[in-house]
Amino acid sequence: MKEVVVPRLKEFARLNGYDTDVIVLDNASYHSRLMPQFRRPKRVKKEIQQWLTDHRIEFGARELVAELWQKVTDFLKNHVGDRYYMDDYLKTEEGIETVRLPHYHCDFNPIEKCWARRKGYVAKQNTTSKLPDLIKLWEESADIFKPEDFPKLFAHCIKLEDDYWDIDTKEDRIEAVGDEQADEDAAEEGGDLEPLDQDLDDNNDLALLPF
Repeated sequence: MKEVVVPRLKEFARLNGYDTDVIVLDNASYHSRLMPQFRRPKRVKKEIQQWLTDHRIEFGARELVAELWQKVTDFLKNHVGDRYYMDDYLKTEEGIETVRLPHYHCDFNPIEKCWARRKGYVAKQNTTSKLPDLIKLWEESADIFKPEDFPKLFAHCIKLEDDYWDIDTKEDRIEAVGDEQADEDAAEEGGDLEPLDQDLDDNNDLALLPF
């Protein structure tokens, strides 16, 4: 990686007037090998407690396994960018940044379209299924791409991102409208929209609950 890929990326960036290379990583196993300190412990109480102690995370002696495990999960969620060998490996390179794709969203990665087109070419041209012929077809498939094709691949992924964001915001708007309608319906029926706990008497909470 550092001997071949990184130098070529830097040279390409320099020739095209860029100061920084951004490497997009999906969640393939090769990209997602965990650093030792971020590997989850076994789901055994003593091991979880030791793991939390090693990571200087406070916990109570009476906390249940589920509560301890939640502390592990929360810690790992807050250190996504520091967890993997590949991210740490590339951090030492000046002018290199990494971006991780969300899990199960490989369609955001332009390289996937490249692989798909090359595999499609091999499948279409394959007539013998012999390994030497397949290797030759695979090498030929690289020539089906022209320089002007790559901006289109990136534009396709950007459009997908925009489409996903649009779907998310639509769902948020629909949910908000639903909440407003529920409030209006409750108000028309004379319902109390204030949170129930604001009206509870500390000395007699259960007596006020509408069972």
